[in-house]
Amino acid sequence: MNFPMGDYTDQAGITAFQAILDGCNFPEFRAFILAFGSAHQDELVSFFETSPRVELLVLDGMTLRSGLWEEVVESARQYLPIKTIQMNQLFGRFEEPGSWRI
Repeated sequence: MNFPMGDYTDQAGITAFQAILDGCNFPEFRAFILAFGSAHQDELVSFFETSPRVELLVLDGMTLRSGLWEEVVESARQYLPIKTIQMNQLFGRFEEPGSWRI
């Protein structure tokens, strides 16, 4: 599934990612591409928990509204049978440079 969403957040702080996927389960997804939008760490982790077959994860041009990218990656490793992960142009919070291991 590919979601080029735009960086949309409504007045209540609901991101496009949350609005689209809130309450949905995707147990059969094998690939997930999320591009040019924003999400909170807890939204991404919740998606990972309900999508246990994702082997390809692409995050491109994404802004993390809360949380840390390192923790998002660790959660992906914990919940998904990742074979390939691609991350490009990520914005938001990171831990100290050099502390991140892939």
